[in-house]
Amino acid sequence: LDKLVNQALEVSSFDPQAAQFDRHFLITDLYDIILDSQIKWKKEATITLFFDDHIAELCAYYDHFMFTTLITNLIENGLKYNVSNEKNVRVQVVQLSTKLLEIEIHDNGYGIEKRDQKRIFNKFQRGDQLRSMTGLGLGLYFVQKIVEVHKWKLDLDSTIDVGTIFRITIPIIK
Repeated sequence: LDKLVNQALEVSSFDPQAAQFDRHFLITDLYDIILDSQIKWKKEATITLFFDDHIAELCAYYDHFMFTTLITNLIENGLKYNVSNEKNVRVQVVQLSTKLLEIEIHDNGYGIEKRDQKRIFNKFQRGDQLRSMTGLGLGLYFVQKIVEVHKWKLDLDSTIDVGTIFRITIPIIK
């Protein structure tokens, strides 16, 4: 109940104008976020990070807190809404061009029904198959808002009984 109340309070205090954009080494921050998730979920799931070595030194401008919230929400959803015996989340970073990279967050969870895929980014909306699980339907709302604040691109690809892939396209700087 405490967690749900805190989530409800967060939605009322989300202020896109408060974003503090700085230059960050994206892989370093991803590594830290994933390490925290691995510690939290070590008995229940496998969380891995994949990237080519040349990507390690690439930077992007973003709000560190928002970026952490974005990635953590997607990883947590991939595990929380996963009924597989062996829960897996794979985070992969791919350089698309000299100006763009993409973070892919793959899970082997239940998947998201096609009819739910547009509305799950709305406040207090969840997939129909998730009604029995706790939560307010705010995680993906925050994800969408963070992507909008940063002017990034978010794509979703999901197959029932296979899993979901979220793709975030981010401009990079040298």
